[in-house]
Formats: sequence, C-alpha cells, structure tokens
Amino acid sequence: MRWGLGWAIVCAAACAVVLGALPAAAASPVAYVCGRGLDNPPCEQRPNDLTFSDNNDLSATGLDWSGWGRPVASARGHLTVNWTGTPRHHDGTVRLSDLRSCHGEPVYRTGRVTWPGHSVVVTFDCRRLPGQARYFQFHSSDKALGCGMSWDPKDGSWVRCDVDNAAYTTPKDPTCTSLDQGDSLILGTDVASACHGDTVLRAGRVLPAGHGHRVGDIRCSMAANGVTCRNLLSGHGFRMSRDSYEIW
Repeated sequence: MRWGLGWAIVCAAACAVVLGALPAAAASPVAYVCGRGLDNPPCEQRPNDLTFSDNNDLSATGLDWSGWGRPVASARGHLTVNWTGTPRHHDGTVRLSDLRSCHGEPVYRTGRVTWPGHSVVVTFDCRRLPGQARYFQFHSSDKALGCGMSWDPKDGSWVRCDVDNAAYTTPKDPTCTSLDQGDSLILGTDVASACHGDTVLRAGRVLPAGHGHRVGDIRCSMAANGVTCRNLLSGHGFRMSRDSYEIW
C-alpha cells in the first residue's frame, strides 16, 4: 500500500470502512445526520454519539436507533446537559425528522431531544456532506510524533502517525520497495504499516499531552509517553512513541 499526505489512498478491501456503518445496520436505508461539535464527525449514519450544540452543552451517547433511514428515526441514550456549568446526566430520547436531500444525499435536518421535564428542538445543517472531506493534522510538543486524520464519505475514517528517530521498526511490507516504511502506522478499520514518500511530522498544530481529537470513527489521544489512536467501531488501534509501539 502507498499512502500520501494528500490522502490519495489505495487500500486493500479488508481496510475499507464506511463511516458510522454498524454491522447490525448494514441493510438500513442510507441517511445521515450532521453533528455540531468541533470534535464530532462531520456527518454519520446511525451515530452512537451525537452533539447538538457548537459549545457541547447538550450531547447524547449510547444511542440505539430504530427506524433509521425512514422519515422519523428515534433512539434512547444517555444525555449530558451542561447549561449551568455543572453537567447533569439523564436517560432520554432523540427523535430525528425532516429527512431532506442535501447535495443528493438524504439528511435529517431536525431533532427533538427529550429527558424528564424537558424537550428541546435542534436543527442540523448539511454543509459538510457529502464529498467534503475533513482533515486534522497535529504533532506532539517535542515534534517526535506527527499525525494526520481524515474522513470522507467514500473512504471513511483514517489516521496516519509518523515517529522521528524511533528505537524500533514497524512491520514492513515486502511490496514497498521504492518508498519509506518502518516509521509509520496507519489505522482504518485495522492497523497497517504505511508505505510513504512524505511525512506528517511537524504538521498542523501541537496537541498537548492530556488532549485528544476525533475525526469520524477514530479518536487519538496524546500523552506524555506517546499517542494512542483507536477506531471506536472496530476497536482496533495503536500506541506509538519514540521508544516503543503497540498494535491491537
């Protein structure tokens, strides 16, 4: 496989991923909803988590959908409400409606979030769907690690991380003969070594230790001992630093 910073990705079939497509929902009609928070995926199908405001003061996790792709979809889940500076947690429901075409794709445009004593109507835009890829690049404060994250409707979620002056070599692909490898890992649904002719070291902004970022189904977290990236749907991921790496 050959992977470039421009994300012209050629991937084996086993690496393919469609954002938000859970195995149990493979037969459901296609429909999207677009999250609002900066760390949320741009637009998803059947999202497990959903943020309803730009400042993250209303969000839901553990959503279990019924009727997805129909004019009305609903789910029960756990709500976090932070309107006063003190987060409150409730069991509640999310009801999506107003299913309309957005750039040729069906997108839910209205939602109603309900928990005991409250019912809030939210609206979603569709400016980020489809075909408008999302990218995020970051590096560690010491510039030893650099990563590029990507999401688009066709190829789904990806992250690639490079390490500078590593004390190890990541597994090599014998078909990669003219480009670099051994210093880079890439995660889609699974983990592989990257065969590359560029670098994502020192790209983007510093992601301080203790901070994380999510693009699509993948979340990366920076710590003092390296970066950890995980696909939240498949469970696969990696941790890497200058001294060591781990794949699962």
